[in-house]
Amino acid sequence: MVFTYKPKANSFPKSIALIGTFNNWKIKWPLKYDNFSRAWKIYLNLPPGDYIYKYIVDGVWVCNDDEPKETDVYGNINNIVKVV
Repeated sequence: MVFTYKPKANSFPKSIALIGTFNNWKIKWPLKYDNFSRAWKIYLNLPPGDYIYKYIVDGVWVCNDDEPKETDVYGNINNIVKVV
């Protein structure tokens, strides 16, 4: 499974990490910048299941607008993915 974060135009983050239910919201996995696609990426081998996650962009937790989202019971908007 590849997770990709492409910053908005004229935005140049110094670091982006991924965190979510696949790691109990405890481990921040750093993404690497891909010069070819001009996006930040990480490849994860996840078991089948539904996962909720966010990106941490320069210390700020954000959702990726290009990926599916849902609102949890606390009103937080998170990205979601189903791995089959």
